Amino acid sequence: MCSILSNALSFFHSGVRPFGVSLLIAGWDSGRPYLFQCDPSGAYFAWKATAMGKNHVSGKAFLEKRYLLFRFFILLFNLFKFNYLH
Repeated sequence: MCSILSNALSFFHSGVRPFGVSLLIAGWDSGRPYLFQCDPSGAYFAWKATAMGKNHVSGKAFLEKRYLLFRFFILLFNLFKFNYLH
């Protein structure tokens, strides 16, 4: 393990990223969910929903269509809750 990390560190100094792994990191804090994507350069992005991998374009299209419908139902639920509980 140490030899792998040692070689990786020497690559980092030359500007090459040897592993090239992107990560999706999901968590929950203060009563709400969080989703972050971290790419090999170290940059990170916050998402409400995303897809990665070979078919990420179709995955993102699928999520975008359903996300708008999901937001509409949440809006209706909140209106119903506000009108009937107050």
